[in-house]
Amino acid sequence: MSRASQQDAETQFAALAAEAPSGYRILSRFRHATELAARDKAEAVRVLDALGTDAGIGSVLQDLARLRAAYLLVDTAPPADLVQRAEPLAGADRPFRHSAREILALAAVRAGDRATAERWIKAIQDDRESPQGVRGRADLMSTVFSASGS
Repeated sequence: MSRASQQDAETQFAALAAEAPSGYRILSRFRHATELAARDKAEAVRVLDALGTDAGIGSVLQDLARLRAAYLLVDTAPPADLVQRAEPLAGADRPFRHSAREILALAAVRAGDRATAERWIKAIQDDRESPQGVRGRADLMSTVFSASGS
């Protein structure tokens, strides 16, 4: 997508987010964040953070927005920031717990805290509801840890 068409898409999604009926507004705000992420992650995170605090969209969509913001930051934010964002989403009753646990494991790896990373990896592996992709990445991290020794 060209830069001009990217910016046009962002403008259109921002307009829909402001003017469309409720359901479309919410979807447009998420899509706007996705379009922004291609060129301005900080702004995309700002949009997702706003969604994450918007009680009017419901708790599941708030959690989704928080999770997507954390994924955008997983390689760049300080590990403590990732923990602050993802840990509330990692509880046994949370719908996106598997992905939140993956973010927490990655944050622990980046912080050099192998024990915490292994704890989150084990939580993913032990949860029978963990999606195959998340479980596969957790298994890969576990294999890397095993191969690297203590």
